[in-house]
Amino acid sequence: MPAVDKSILRLAAYEVLFMDEIPVSVAINEAVNLAKSFGGDDSPRFVNGILGKIANAPKSAESASEPVVHTTADELVQPTEEEAVAAILEAIATNDDDVEG
Repeated sequence: MPAVDKSILRLAAYEVLFMDEIPVSVAINEAVNLAKSFGGDDSPRFVNGILGKIANAPKSAESASEPVVHTTADELVQPTEEEAVAAILEAIATNDDDVEG
């Protein structure tokens, strides 16, 4: 994945997940526009698809798409913003092969 696409996804994923004052549609639209300006031919479609999945993912702690850190058998801790972003980036990195086909 090009570095530009990763940077756009990092910024937009953070906006979608943690910045309630920015509407999700605005964050995605701005990211797609950045991908059109600075990314490759397939970048806008790829960025839109990844951010759409992130935006539509369930937000509850029980969700399998959201990382949960286990500290003890009886206690669950909500991940930090950094851990959540790291999980998103890991998911993006593991999907690189699917995109570059």
